[in-house]
Amino acid sequence: MIGLSTKCFPRDKWMQAFSKAGIKCVEINFETNSFPNKIKQAKEEMKQLTTYFQISASTREGKIFSDNKNLRKSQEQRLLGEISICKAIKAKELIIKLDNEEFHKRTTLNFVKRLNRRSKFNGVQIIIENNARGRFSNTVDMDFITTQAHGSSICLNTRNLEKSGQEWDEFVKPLNTKIKYVHVTHQTSPELINLIRQECTPKKWMINDDNIENAIKTLQFLTIHGVKL
Repeated sequence: MIGLSTKCFPRDKWMQAFSKAGIKCVEINFETNSFPNKIKQAKEEMKQLTTYFQISASTREGKIFSDNKNLRKSQEQRLLGEISICKAIKAKELIIKLDNEEFHKRTTLNFVKRLNRRSKFNGVQIIIENNARGRFSNTVDMDFITTQAHGSSICLNTRNLEKSGQEWDEFVKPLNTKIKYVHVTHQTSPELINLIRQECTPKKWMINDDNIENAIKTLQFLTIHGVKL
């Protein structure tokens, strides 16, 4: 299933753009410039979207988890707030990205487990996105965190994988059953798209371009390569 991120369009054009695209799912980007801060306002703006589309969301946090205890608590509280918003707007998945430098296995794992417990209670699944470099850009780290933190799956960010320097098949094949979500742009290689289609069964291919023109290119690109709306 192909979807579109709200980052592709100005907020006042969401319904018009999504309806014309013929898609069935939408990813709400929790950045301040593309999503209202108050839950009441969010529910009002999302009412039309939730009537017609399946909803997922991506966090506004650029790098989740810090070695600084106070900062980590602050990040966790913001994430718990986003999980509550997901419940309010009927978003079934929340995409997060872990820090690519600071990594203490037990602390990070406990952090993700706490998120999973809260998200499960609210009917939301935590999906962890791969980084372009450092920690969680490779097979070992992604396999560890998703295996140990039961209930998490992987969002394969195609541009990050291409930038990471890792061989595509060495990442995709060992993690194929855990890759349930894909972020794709007009710059994604056709060869990588074909590899993912052959090895994985992602539930959602989410177009993650920064503007309307490129998002349309990506939509056409995916349908040409056999990904179904």
